[in-house]
This record gives sequence, C-alpha cells and structure tokens, in this order.
Amino acid sequence: MVKLQVIPFLAGLLFFSAGCGTSRQASDSGKVDVDEYGETTTEGDESFDLAETSPYAPEEYNPSMTREHDLLHTTLRVSFDWSKSQMTGEATLKLTPYFYPSSMVTLDARGFDLREVALLQAGGDKIPLTYDYDQEKLSINLNREYKRGEEYSLLISYTAKPNDLPEGGSVAIENNKGLYFINPDGSDPEKPTQIWTQGETQASSCWFPTIDNPIERTTQEMYMTVDAKYKTVSNGELRSQIVNPDGTRTDYWVMEKSHAPYLFMMAVGDFAKVEDRWEGIPVDYYVESKYEPYARAIFGNTPEMLTFYSELLGVKYPWPKYSQLVVEDFVSGAMENTSATIHYGGLHRTDRELLDETDEDIVAHELFHQWFGDLVTCESWANIPLNEGFATYGEYLWYEHKYGRDAADYRLNNDLELYLEESAAKQEDLIRFGYDDREEMFDGHSYQKGGRVLHMLRKYLGDEAFFAGLNKYLLDNAYSDVEIHELRLAMEDISGQDLNWFFNQWFLASGHPILEVNYRQEEGSGNWVVNIQQVQTGDETPVYRLPMDIDVYVNGKPQRQRVELIRRDQDFPLNVSDVDWINVDAEKMILGVVRDNKPESWFALQLKQGPLFNDRAEAIAYYSESAEENPEANAMLAFAFDDPFWGIQEMALDGYAVSVEAGQQLADKMKGMAQRHKNSRVRVSALRNLGAFEDASYLTVFQEALNDSSWRVVANAMREIGRLDPAMALEKANAYENTENLNVMNAVLTIYAEHGGPEKNAVFQQKLAENKGWEQYLVIESYGDYLGRLEDPIIVVQGCQALAAAAGESDIWWMGQVAQGAIRNVVAHYETERQELAKSDDDFVIKSKSIDSCIAELEGILEQMNSN
Repeated sequence: MVKLQVIPFLAGLLFFSAGCGTSRQASDSGKVDVDEYGETTTEGDESFDLAETSPYAPEEYNPSMTREHDLLHTTLRVSFDWSKSQMTGEATLKLTPYFYPSSMVTLDARGFDLREVALLQAGGDKIPLTYDYDQEKLSINLNREYKRGEEYSLLISYTAKPNDLPEGGSVAIENNKGLYFINPDGSDPEKPTQIWTQGETQASSCWFPTIDNPIERTTQEMYMTVDAKYKTVSNGELRSQIVNPDGTRTDYWVMEKSHAPYLFMMAVGDFAKVEDRWEGIPVDYYVESKYEPYARAIFGNTPEMLTFYSELLGVKYPWPKYSQLVVEDFVSGAMENTSATIHYGGLHRTDRELLDETDEDIVAHELFHQWFGDLVTCESWANIPLNEGFATYGEYLWYEHKYGRDAADYRLNNDLELYLEESAAKQEDLIRFGYDDREEMFDGHSYQKGGRVLHMLRKYLGDEAFFAGLNKYLLDNAYSDVEIHELRLAMEDISGQDLNWFFNQWFLASGHPILEVNYRQEEGSGNWVVNIQQVQTGDETPVYRLPMDIDVYVNGKPQRQRVELIRRDQDFPLNVSDVDWINVDAEKMILGVVRDNKPESWFALQLKQGPLFNDRAEAIAYYSESAEENPEANAMLAFAFDDPFWGIQEMALDGYAVSVEAGQQLADKMKGMAQRHKNSRVRVSALRNLGAFEDASYLTVFQEALNDSSWRVVANAMREIGRLDPAMALEKANAYENTENLNVMNAVLTIYAEHGGPEKNAVFQQKLAENKGWEQYLVIESYGDYLGRLEDPIIVVQGCQALAAAAGESDIWWMGQVAQGAIRNVVAHYETERQELAKSDDDFVIKSKSIDSCIAELEGILEQMNSN
C-alpha cells in the first residue's frame, strides 16, 4: 500500500495522530529509571518492578493469529443493489482443521444479514448448521468433529451492508468499510459510478466471510454479476463472461495461486481499458475514459519494471496478469491487491501534467509488493515492514536502475527526512507487537525507516549477497507467511554471517544514532584521526554497531577504508597526513543524524568531487546556512548551478541568497535556467530567484513562462507576477480561473486571496464546491486568507459558514481541523484590526461594534464545529 504523503502544514497534526501508540512508560507518574541493580522506579512517589506485568500479556502484546482452521479455497458469487449500496453474496469456503481436531469454526463477517449457513456435501446437498453471530464474528457449529486433513465446505448466503458499518480508519487508510459504492445513483455528473474494494488491514470481511488475517492464504473464484455496460476486474484471470437474459452479465474470475484474504479485490465501473503485455501475460490499465489517451504514459514503464524486478530478484513475476486501476475517492494512495493494483484518482494526469509529476514511485512501489507482500506475506501486522519497507525500497531500486543513483539517493534522502520528522514525535521498534491499533503500523517507521534499513543491510553485505539473500527469502517462502527472522535466516544462509546484531539493532529496537564527527592531526606524525561520538540519548536508544566506509581523498582520488563504530566515543587513525578531504560514511548508508564538523575548506572539495547526491547535498546545506552573510558561500551555491544532477541544482537555487550584487552574468544564468532547463522544478526555482530581485524588467520572463509546457511553471510565474504587478496578476489569474490543474488553481486562489476584492468571493465558493477530496484544503487555506482581508462582515461570516459546512461534509477527518484553523486566522485578523483602530480611529466605538459582532459570529461557528 502507498499512503498519501503528509501535507506540510498538517505535518504536526498527522504525526500527532500517528504517534498515539502504546506508551513505553511504566507509569503515568513519570519517566522510567533503572538503578544500578536493574530495579525500575519512576520520578513519582511509587517504585515498582517491570516484571510485575509480562511484556507478552494480552494487553501489551499483539501476537500472530493462532491458526485453528486452514482456509483452502474461497468461491464467491456476488451481485449488487446500487440503490441501497448493498451486495448480495454467496460464499463457499473449503476448510480443514489446522492441527487439532475441531467441531466449530469462527469466521470474520462484519455487519451481514445472514440468510443461510450450511455444510455443503459432495453431491450438492446441504446440511443446515447452527451458529452464533455478533455482527463481527460468525461461530459455526459443524456437524461433527473434523481432524487435521479432513476437508469440509461451508455455504454462507448473506447481504453485505458496508454503509451501515461504524466509521473507522487511520492516517494511511481513511476508511475501513471494505466495499465502496461511488456515486451509485449517478446524481453527481462530475463523478463516475463505480464499485471497488479495499481489504487492508482486515476489511475484506466487510464483503465476504473469511479468516481475515494476513497469516491466512486461500485460492479463489469470483462470479460477479453486473449491468452489462460495466467492466469488472478481480484477482487472477477472467475465464468467462456470460450475458444473462435480464441485461446483466456474469464475469468469472479465477486465482489458482493462494494469497491472503486482505488482497482479494473486485472493481466495477465504466472504465476505459488500455491493453499492454509482458512476456505473454496481460498488463492492463483501467482509467476514466477522458484519460484513456494518457494511460500508457501514466503506466507505460510497467513492462520494463516487470522485467527489471524479475531479473534483479531471480524470481519471475508470479501472477497470471497485472492490472492497474485508477478509481474515484480511493481511501489511500494505492493498494497492491494480488495481480490487480488499485490507485487513487491522483494518478489521472494528462501528458502536460505528467511533465511535472508522474507518480512512477507509486507504480513501482505497488508492483514490488507483488513479490514482497503478495507472494510472501507478513504473518502479522507487527511484521508489516516486511511488506512496506520492501515496497518503499523497491522505489529506490527502480529509480537507481532507470534514472541513476543520484535520482535514487535524492528519494532515499527524502525518506530519511520523513522518518526523522516522525521520530521527533515517536520512536518505535520497526517490528513491534505492542501497538494499540494495527493501523498504527502504517507509518514513517514501517515505510521510510524500513526502506532505509534495507538499504543499510544491502550496503553492509554487498549487492551480490543482498540480492542472493532476497532470492532465497522469496523462493523459500513463496505463497506463505513470514516473520522478520525468516529474512534474517535467508541473509545468514547466503552470507555466512551472524546477523542477529543487525536485526536486533534495527528491526527489533527503536531509535537511531546521532553521530558527532570531528577530525584532528596527531602530534609528531601529522596523521589524521577521525573521532566519532554517538551522542543519542534515551533509556531505549542503544550504542550502535555501525560498519561504514571512510574515503580519504588524496590528490583528488579516494582511498576507501571499512571501519566499525562500536563505542560511544571512538577514534579511527587513518595513517595519512596529506589529505584533500575526508568523507565519513562514504556510501551514506547510516540511518540517523550525522553532524560532520569537517574543516570549511573541505566542503568546497566535497561539492566539487563528492560522487554521491548526499555528498553534494550536504555541502549545499552547509553553504545555504551562511549564504546571506557569506559571499564565498553564496558563490559556492552558484557553482552548483552547473551540477550534473537537477536535484542539486534545485537545492542550490533554493539556498542561494539573491542580491543586486549578484551581478548581471549570474542573473542571466538564472534567467536561462528559468527559460530552458529540462526539469520543471529547476525552472520554478530559477523563476523564484528572479522574482527575488524585485526587478520589473523580469516581468517579460514571467509572462513568457505563462506559456510554459509545465503547469507548475505557469503557476509559479503567476505568483511572481503578483509580487511585481498585482493588477497584471489579477488579469492573468482571470484567464486561468477554470484551468483543471491543482497547481494553477492554487496560484489563482493565492492571487485572489492577496489582491482580489469582494467580486472574487463567488470563485472561492465555486472552488469549495468543486473540490471534495484532499485538495479541498488548498481552497480552505486560500479562502481563509481572502476572508481575513475583506471588510464586508456579511461576506466574511457567510464565507466562514461555507468553510465549516464544507469541512463537515468531507469524508477526510482532518479537514475540519484545517477549516477551524482558517476561521481562527480570520478571527485573529479582526482582533488585530480592532487593536489598531483603538490607536488611531476617531470612529473606533462605531466600527468596533461591527467588528465585535463579526468576531462573535465567527466564534459561534467555531463553537458549533467543536460541538459536532
């Protein structure tokens, strides 16, 4: 699964939500301390022994599911009542006791109306069975005791009513009702009519009875009866389509290879299907009809990815087809259903939009899941990094192969930053059993930290051993469930090394190292010594064992040494005195914070000679800190404008301190980058730098950029015009008011928020109504800024009422927080205005009454929102 990236201004809100895990403190009274005898106390009045409660007690530990029955095969026959958003289902389940004899089986079945529960005999006869059902668990009394190896088949007829289920979800998965009817009555002309499913974590049991746990695996048949105008998609192969006399059609899908129930899927809709192939198997792309011309561009690298991953892993893509669907109102970023990935609507892009963003990372992530997650599945949600960490690292592997290491490391560095940001709020074991809610596992630890740890393991073992270990792991565990130790054992069998220390340190513990790196020369010999201190603190953060490489540059060429940091404070003599510069952690493999206190002169060489993105990015960050005060630092950033990788160029432009003293030659260079650079992100950064000159002579450059092929460039050109000529910006924004692109819409609304008058209120109202998904926050933020500028209290109050109503109707839980924040900003603006009036306005009493009345109404809106 791909979760949508955190919106920057909501980062604190979302990470707070994601961080509500099981507390590792033993008491509410204070922090746990351990005395010299190993006894634990708190900063409060009581003392106690942690051993009083086992860490494996049920309230502290979420074990892998105890397997009582093995689900062998699932056959589903389903049809749909669109008017009620319900599904009529008949499930035939073939099971056998897992080990011990049993006369009762318990299934997951959420919110069903049950019509029949029976034992299905070989000749088709049925034996009615008694059962207990609490709307969550269906406990069925079998007709006799069955022993291991004895198979029996259950027939369950039911109606699934997903819209009647209680609301639930998480940061990664907004809703967990399993089965979704989108615009079922066709009342919204802007939205397609669709049905789709989302099973992870345990929501497949919202639409069929099963053992809804990742440790289970079953083969599958699916008979889907739908209106003949719709296409269907499910796991496996489409074996037949039968047209029925009533105008419906029954599609028969078969998955002959076993997979976990949460990976079951079905989708129904008026999709445009674009067919592709890879080594004889269908590779199909399902999109809305207006995006059919762009489907190959959106997904076009999929066949090459299939070849690359199959060859890299030594395990050919294991499923009979690969379909990718883009659906409306999806509850996450994407989901790796076996052989049929579902993507959120953001993948719908035109050729022009694809110039700015391709979502190729999501495509790669979900495809890599077909091996790591689908072929080999984590046995419990505590082990989800075995799915998500691998899929995240699969993105890196694809970018490294397709676009080079700089492009891959650029993304890996972003992963590190996302994890470190989350770690400020919480630090958890990667493999963790003490979560309060399994949805907590879908966080920056399981995804970003998990991928970075795998990268570190690769760099430690070397490529040959690492990929041979992955091959063994996949082959040994194909079509089965795994826990973290099975990955360790595969890597140990291949490499011959004991890796308990690595897995205990990185997978089974929390935190990360914080390294302080210093350099000195020995007296007498003059040889250089690298000193590294581990300065991380915390009761649960260990002193790490950190193998790494140190490159010593002599006469422009590196000499590599492998060292191992195992102490809190450790010296590494290099036995060389005449060095150009020294590069600690030369592969940039360490997951953590490295404060490298190298001499200032070395950073220039690092920027010029550093082979990796992270080498040069570190130098860029160093020079950016002092660019405004230090002309030499600013000059080094300008030097990086010619770096071979666009990401470094972008960082250098963003760090550069623009000033009139920069000189015409450098200004002309930035102008050329804004006009001709191949990468739209670099063109945007160059435009911003030109805008910082606040020179009206660059208006023509910004006007020309409005014709750029990139919408991102167009949007930023509009903003730069707004800085220099608000009247012109309003004129240009009017022309782009109805452009269907979020970057452009955001720019238009930003200009209206800063410079527009009351006549623009209707535009904000329109955009608020049109944007129903996560993008609505862009409208809310701009609308709040706009309302804070207006003097008409009627428009202000009505606008804030509209913000509250839109947030209240949204399915996204955090939209209400965004709207409240926007309204509070309006209140703050009026309170400030009231204070200013008190200082200078003769009509203060009259005007303040109007302001007070407006503030009172806005606070009433906020109070109503909080009560709801």
